[in-house]
Amino acid sequence: MMTVPKNRSNSVRKIKVRGAKGMRIHYRRRVKGTRHYCALCCASLAGTSSQKGLAASKRTPSRKFAGHLCHACAMQAIKLSARVSQGILDISSVDIQMRKYISKA
Repeated sequence: MMTVPKNRSNSVRKIKVRGAKGMRIHYRRRVKGTRHYCALCCASLAGTSSQKGLAASKRTPSRKFAGHLCHACAMQAIKLSARVSQGILDISSVDIQMRKYISKA
C-alpha cells in the first residue's frame, strides 16, 4: 500500500510499530506549541516556549510573574505593590485586574 503524499516527506517521522498483523508504520509530525500571551494587555510573551521535552528552566524566564505578565505589566505590578505596602496608595484605587498580582508581590 502506498503512503499518503503528505507523509512522503523527510520531515515526517516514521515509527515502526509491531502489531498482531506484523510491522506497521506510524507517521508523526513535529508538534509546535502555541504562543503565550500577557494576562493583562494580551501582548505576546518573550522568552517562553510550550514545546514538549524542554526543561522548566528553558520554558519560562526565572523572574517574577514570568509566563503570566509581559515585562511592562510586571514592572507596573511591582511598582504598585511597593506603593501599596508603603501606604502611599490604597488597594481600592488599583485596577481590578492588577489586584491579583499586587497581593502576590
